[in-house]
Amino acid sequence: MYNEGTQLWLEHNDNIIITEIKEKIDVVAIKITNYLQPTDVINHFTYDDFPTIGTVIALGDPCLVIGFPYYFQDETHFLPIARSGTVASTWRSFFRGKKLFLLDSILHPGTSGSPVLIPEASIRRTATSTIVGEYFPPLLIGIQSGEYPGLNLNAIWYSFLIEEIIP
Repeated sequence: MYNEGTQLWLEHNDNIIITEIKEKIDVVAIKITNYLQPTDVINHFTYDDFPTIGTVIALGDPCLVIGFPYYFQDETHFLPIARSGTVASTWRSFFRGKKLFLLDSILHPGTSGSPVLIPEASIRRTATSTIVGEYFPPLLIGIQSGEYPGLNLNAIWYSFLIEEIIP
């Protein structure tokens, strides 16, 4: 992750003033365009996949965590494992003053860094209405960071932090 002693990743500017390692925002970005081959196929999230300011996400809303738990994967197809969970703290209020929310889910080591999604749906709530009967693609709402031991509660950094790292 270094090139001649220089780190290759970008991290959130707030980390400059945070001295405690466990308090740092656990979200980074790495520019990969220099490493891509013409035959590579990359499916990635864009800012269109993020919730808008008007998107309503409520306590108990279902979520998916897509990742690769340690020591458990499909060696034939190399596809990720999907785990389910529910939003466990109030959306858009920073849990304990950090830019994260809680997810109620049993996750395993190795899923840190995994995307957390609101699944595709035919209904979506906004601050002013409920829209029914349309197709709504999944939304990237956060990045899984770790578990509060014994509680099955997981710290999920908000996806908007990516926009703050890569404007």
